[in-house]
Amino acid sequence: MDVYLSFTSTLPQTQLAAAKACDPSSSSSSCTVHVPDQVTCSCGGTFVSSENPESVAKLGELFGQWHAQNCHGAVPCSALVCNPPPSAVCELDPTTGAGSCQDSSGGDH
Repeated sequence: MDVYLSFTSTLPQTQLAAAKACDPSSSSSSCTVHVPDQVTCSCGGTFVSSENPESVAKLGELFGQWHAQNCHGAVPCSALVCNPPPSAVCELDPTTGAGSCQDSSGGDH
């Protein structure tokens, strides 16, 4: 199916948001699964919640299908210096009232 050829360089935001959903009241950190944040030229990636295995699997499927169709072949990537996030925490979004994995920034900038 060629729907994946219509992707921009970012993963579908609704699927990424679903994978980042978490419970901020949980005593354990669930934001532990590291995934690419873009289908092309990913720089650092992002963390999603282990509480959402179906959403995480769907991200992997979309990423794999994008590359299997060689959609990335025509997208040039510049030389990027990346600082991948070292971890993420589940934080409550005051506007939605829902929890979401938020990447922490690296210590050395």
